[in-house]
Amino acid sequence: MSYSIVQANKWPRTLKESAAFALPYEAECCKLFSMIEARDSSVMTLTDDDGFPHGVFAYTKGKVLLPCLPEKNDDVIDALQSFLYTHPVFCISGKTEFINTVQTALEKTGTQALKESRDFGFFIREKKSAAETRSPAETEDDVVFVHCGKKDAQRLIPLQLDYIREEVLPEEMKLNPAAERLSLERHLKEGAVYALMTKDGEFTAKAQINAQTKNFALVGGVFTAPNFRRRGHAGFLMENVSRKMEENKKTAVLFANKSNTAALSLYESCGFVLRSEYKICYYD
Repeated sequence: MSYSIVQANKWPRTLKESAAFALPYEAECCKLFSMIEARDSSVMTLTDDDGFPHGVFAYTKGKVLLPCLPEKNDDVIDALQSFLYTHPVFCISGKTEFINTVQTALEKTGTQALKESRDFGFFIREKKSAAETRSPAETEDDVVFVHCGKKDAQRLIPLQLDYIREEVLPEEMKLNPAAERLSLERHLKEGAVYALMTKDGEFTAKAQINAQTKNFALVGGVFTAPNFRRRGHAGFLMENVSRKMEENKKTAVLFANKSNTAALSLYESCGFVLRSEYKICYYD
């Protein structure tokens, strides 16, 4: 049986069935699932001759591919291979088993070479932290938890640029400050940025909500200014962000680099538990 790849939002039945197909993976595929809920034109569905879904993914304007591909067989690989011949990727990001399927198809095209691969753990906040939310006095500095707005862009951009340099950019890729400023302003406009602030108005740590579905909120961009590290800021921030999401009836999820033992320990102390393996790959 051969599969076709169709734009999901063009067909009401396809969009509805794509959401049902991806629902068991709503947490791990939070960004993709939010795009399905929004009827985003980037969402593509692998369908059989009867129109039933056998895989869902998003292919964005920035050539980022976000897969939900629990079925790995020749029909899925062949359909992806045909798509990837004409749709090059810059990045693929998602649950490791889904990424492996995309990589198999990419290798068969012979059109792109893997530039960098990063392994992460995917975490979900399934239990409360043993301790109550820490008060500002329990950090080593007098800071408060704030929900940021557009007015905060200028003071937040140094933290954002440092985060991109340290945690995101592939090797040899240059930072684009203007693009990062636009990205930050977009998140601020959406009300998706939280931070810690001193009484003098200095931001010491930040986090943002990169996607939200009915049940989950994907936390990302977590970063503490170097001169405020190991002073309790990251834990205070993450506990407050997680509780804020719980107030909105959503469970916080995130992915963290396996090599960052400090971050892994921090998230575990805030009640996050490992759910699955996650991977991000960059291509030439």
